[in-house]
Amino acid sequence: MSEIDANMIPRRTALRTALGTLAALVAEVTPACTISGSGGDSDKQVIIATIDYVPGAGSTKHRHPRPVFAYVARGTIISQLGTASPITYVEGETWCEPPGSVHSTSRNASNTEPAKLVAFYVAERKDVLTIPI
Repeated sequence: MSEIDANMIPRRTALRTALGTLAALVAEVTPACTISGSGGDSDKQVIIATIDYVPGAGSTKHRHPRPVFAYVARGTIISQLGTASPITYVEGETWCEPPGSVHSTSRNASNTEPAKLVAFYVAERKDVLTIPI
C-alpha cells in the first residue's frame, strides 16, 4: 500500500465516525442510537447510504424531512439547496442539509469520471428519507 493510500483509510474512517456522532447529536439521541441494520430500541436512527453517480448523472429534485449530512467520497458533486447558488464539492468535503430543505440539484460534476456521495440521514424509524418534488 502506498503512503497516500495508508493515510486515506484512517481519515475516511475518522470522518465517518465524526459525521455519525454529529448526526446523532443534532438529532438529540445518544451515541447508542440505531444504525441501520443493527437493531435497538431507539425511535431515531442514523442511516448511512452511498449514492453512486455515473459520469454526468444526478438525482431529481427532492427534499428530506430530517437533517442530512453529506460527504463526497469520490469525485466532484454539485449541490444546490432551494434557490441558493449551486456549490461544487470535491472529494473529502462535507455539507449539511437542514430538515425540509429542497435539494434542487445533486449531480456528478464530471461527464467522464464517476462520483460517490455518502449520506448520513438522521430519522425516526417510520420516516420516509427522501421525498420527490
